[in-house]
Amino acid sequence: MAVRACLDEQAAERLYRLLEHLNAFAHNPMHWRDPQEVDTWITPEVYAELRHACHEVAGAWFPVDPETGEVVGPKGT
Repeated sequence: MAVRACLDEQAAERLYRLLEHLNAFAHNPMHWRDPQEVDTWITPEVYAELRHACHEVAGAWFPVDPETGEVVGPKGT
């Protein structure tokens, strides 16, 4: 089943930034109060969904830098 959602540019940018922030948070243990608490919240399944949403879904909304292969998010982020 295919679902199509229409987001205005501002909503797409906000969602992309949120996903980018959550993805960065998942990679930086200095943000964690208690690593066990984070392990409970970010299960492998949740992390896989977050990564997919950030890189595959929201990342597809923006161009990719041909030199780095990185997504050029909203306003060059």
